[in-house]
Amino acid sequence: MKAVPTEVSPRKVLAKVAAAVPSDVHPNIVIIGSLAAGYWLFPRHGSFGVRTKDVDCVLSPQLSAVDKGRAVAEKLLAAGWRARTEGDFGKPGNEHTPVDQLPAVRL
Repeated sequence: MKAVPTEVSPRKVLAKVAAAVPSDVHPNIVIIGSLAAGYWLFPRHGSFGVRTKDVDCVLSPQLSAVDKGRAVAEKLLAAGWRARTEGDFGKPGNEHTPVDQLPAVRL
C-alpha cells in the first residue's frame, strides 16, 4: 500500500530546498509541478498546503545543465541525501544510453 502524500506548505518546502542546494546553482534551478503552482497561485495564504511526494525541477540553461546538475547532486549526496533506486530511473545511464533516455537523479 502506497503512502498518501500529506499536505505541505510550498513556501516551507521551497525554503528547505533552497537551504540544501548550493547557492551558486539557485539561478539554474526552475521548480515546476505542484509546489510551484501552490507557491505562485496562493502567495498570501501561509496556511495553504499542497499534496506532493517530491520536488520537481529542471535545470536551465541547457548549456550548463549537466555541470550544474552534477554539482547539485554531488553536494546533496555529500550532505547525506541518498539516491532513490526504485523505478525506471534507479540506475545511472552510461555512454551507451541514448540522450533521450538518460535517467534523472532522484534524491
